[in-house]
Amino acid sequence: MRIISRLFILLLSILLALSSSAIQMAAAGHRHHRLHHHGHRHHHLESHETVHFKPSTDAVPFPSIPWIVPGVYNVSWNFNVKDWPHDTNITFRAGDILVFNYDQDMHNVVPVDEANYLNCSIPEEVAAVYTSGHDSIVLGPGSNYFICGTMGHCIAGMFINVTAP
Repeated sequence: MRIISRLFILLLSILLALSSSAIQMAAAGHRHHRLHHHGHRHHHLESHETVHFKPSTDAVPFPSIPWIVPGVYNVSWNFNVKDWPHDTNITFRAGDILVFNYDQDMHNVVPVDEANYLNCSIPEEVAAVYTSGHDSIVLGPGSNYFICGTMGHCIAGMFINVTAP
């Protein structure tokens, strides 16, 4: 039992050392102190006591890394897509993923700049043309422009602009 008590105190000491006031301990009932045979004072919890840990809102003493899971959004890449995503309430972030789903024998996806988007044109040196029918494209910061590169499809409404602040 002494080993368990010592391990508990050691663990508690480590937790308290990581953050000066990150953990506040309140115990129901009472605690009592006993003198160890070497004269040191130790806290011992009776078996009927309950210990509650309450995290503090104080700053963490070491760097915290935010983990943001990207959103994944399916795009039905067809002639009715031009109002998407403006007809939704989606707020995009850079790093989110658009999954373009379409008939690969009829369509493709071409990321373009604003000028080519507005003119429904494909630049001579295009960076990428996606043709799998199930393409995952990561959004960059700012405006992301996509058109279908099949002749006449962009003019017929196969284009979208997705803004990711």
